[in-house]
Amino acid sequence: MKIYRVISLIILCGVIILITIRDVDFLDQAAITQAIEPSAHTTTTLNKNPKTQSQQPSATLPTTITLMSWNLEWLTLTPFKYAPPRTTQDYQALARIFTDISPDILAFQEVDSLTALELVVPKEKYQFFFSDRQNKPSEIFNDVNQFTGFAVRNGLIIKDPQDVVATNKNPSARNSKLRYASYITVRSSSMAPPVHLLSVHLKSGCIVMSKNKPSSRKSKACRTLAQQLEVLSEWINNHHNQHVIIAGDFNHLLSSNNFWLQEQLDNSKEVLIPLTIATKANCFVKQTQVKKVRYRHYKQLIDHVFISQALLRQQRIPLQSSVQYRFKKSDVQQFQLTDHCPIISKIQLP
Repeated sequence: MKIYRVISLIILCGVIILITIRDVDFLDQAAITQAIEPSAHTTTTLNKNPKTQSQQPSATLPTTITLMSWNLEWLTLTPFKYAPPRTTQDYQALARIFTDISPDILAFQEVDSLTALELVVPKEKYQFFFSDRQNKPSEIFNDVNQFTGFAVRNGLIIKDPQDVVATNKNPSARNSKLRYASYITVRSSSMAPPVHLLSVHLKSGCIVMSKNKPSSRKSKACRTLAQQLEVLSEWINNHHNQHVIIAGDFNHLLSSNNFWLQEQLDNSKEVLIPLTIATKANCFVKQTQVKKVRYRHYKQLIDHVFISQALLRQQRIPLQSSVQYRFKKSDVQQFQLTDHCPIISKIQLP
């Protein structure tokens, strides 16, 4: 096992060098355009029942997709003590950000309802896949919930298997109200192999696992996070040698000095490649609760994107690091946006 982990880290370091050759700074407008410029897409009629139907792409549909991971911070139309109140103008500002990026796939977190999401994502262009937890009365709150899920541009072939529900269990192995890992598969054509995607929102409160503080491993939050990562590791193991993407809010730092998250996910046959380990973070946000406003600058990431080696081998051009979309300071001050900046990745489908 030790030899395996050494080999894994050697592979990981090699990939880090590869994906950091061309680092994109979102403060540069030309880099923004290059990173998020959408390819030509087809437009089809929105699926009324995405669980049982799929969109058939045209022959011109590109295989390079823009994947956007975005924690939308209590996106709800229901007044709630923890949710920042948002006006029509706030939702319009969020919609402009989404349109600016124009992703093929949005992996979202903290969305309470389809109605709220449709104020940000145009329903005539995207199909929506919400967490299966939405249909489990015993595992949701009566007022407002934080659901994971996906919005996918019409034209890609999508299937919606059962979510990874075991991320909902607490350390006592009981079901709780923690978030599921939403699960879809995507194909660029009917002949192409599927890419398996998870949108995750893991337990908060364990942002770093300190080697100097063994007590951190005993905290409830860290024990819960470790258990969730064990569940994901098992899922990864079941998809060995397949094309996999895991994106979302991991609530944990990943850096060259903090490999704990990577090590937990690599407790399987598969060594995942982190696309965010070298991503520059500089996210200026506004936090509003009970008429109290404060501004924060986040310079480390807890949102990440991982891909499998099988998918890495399919990339015909050097794979770039994911990039962070940074909000304009004036927009943050004027509107209630989110407390996470979106993460954007360009990935080629097989």
